[in-house]
Amino acid sequence: MAKHIKLDEQLCEMAVLGGAVLGSGGGGTLEAGLRLGQLAVELGDATLIDPGSLPSSRTNLVAVATHCTSALEEPRYRPLFHKQAVELLIANTGAEIAGLVNCGSGAVDTVVGWGQAALLGIPLADLVFDRGIHPLAVMGLLALWPHDDAPISVAIVGAERGGDQKQEVFSRRVPQSLIRMLQQDSVGEVGSLALAIGPLSLHWTQQHGNPSLVSQAIRIGKAMMQVAHDDGWETANAVSRTLGGQVVALGTVTDVVSHCSGDRAFSVIHLRDQENRPLELVHWHRYVTLDTSGQRIATFPDLIVTLGVKGTPLSSAEVGKGLDVHIVVVPSKGEPTPDIMVRRSATYRELERLTGKPMPP
Repeated sequence: MAKHIKLDEQLCEMAVLGGAVLGSGGGGTLEAGLRLGQLAVELGDATLIDPGSLPSSRTNLVAVATHCTSALEEPRYRPLFHKQAVELLIANTGAEIAGLVNCGSGAVDTVVGWGQAALLGIPLADLVFDRGIHPLAVMGLLALWPHDDAPISVAIVGAERGGDQKQEVFSRRVPQSLIRMLQQDSVGEVGSLALAIGPLSLHWTQQHGNPSLVSQAIRIGKAMMQVAHDDGWETANAVSRTLGGQVVALGTVTDVVSHCSGDRAFSVIHLRDQENRPLELVHWHRYVTLDTSGQRIATFPDLIVTLGVKGTPLSSAEVGKGLDVHIVVVPSKGEPTPDIMVRRSATYRELERLTGKPMPP
């Protein structure tokens, strides 16, 4: 990509479409993402920047995210809260910030940083923390932190459930302590939280993030828009060609079963393909497994995508009984480092305990 790109309305639509694909059933609905992206464009000029064009010495970035304290709630994005979270982090750390980094892909998560970029005049880096360590992107970022005993700073802005009483929290803790704070809702009776995490060095961010994932979302969205007037099968094929994947099935949803344990929830989507074979999709923040007739087809961190019969990318919340769904699978690429393998193994064990589905060793 070019070193700097001004994010406009057309790029926004492409990024939201592609982000919905990369979100693997999570990261918000297409409608919400398009609405948020349009708002970000209206707020002012936002720039997407190649992090490789930034000076390497003493360059700091901040990771931004929306985190819902309950798995049973849809995240709510408030631009003012997200702006204040970044300002709170800067005020308490004194760091100069050269760019913002999104925590996660999805129709909404892809454009979370665009509003802050426009409001604060800080570029959005073409790099995302996602698709490798944990089905919940914020936890994935913290799990990547290189030293469990090295503190990390986080600024949190939220509001009480059902109210507008704002809460602001700045904390500096070791990663596992921050994870427990976020998982246990110890910041109070709040719903969606605006998070700013850092400052993160450019070197560390480039090592652990997924480079060019924003521009990749734009490329996917562009490919989808080029066949938008064709049927959903062509859109599914456009997605698979762009990502190097495969359209594995067109299935009809026969049932969606939700399982809850406290605030921890996952869903199992049952389908029948055109040859009447059973398929089963398990979703926990994102799709984590796909099986057919008891045989595993894909496992996180493979990318599993659901698209409607007209090619519209669907979040798991939009996949309902009776719906026809194209399923695209993109195998995970590259060998993770040994330390990431250890952390990924812990994630697999957690998924096994929650879902009862066997995961790789």
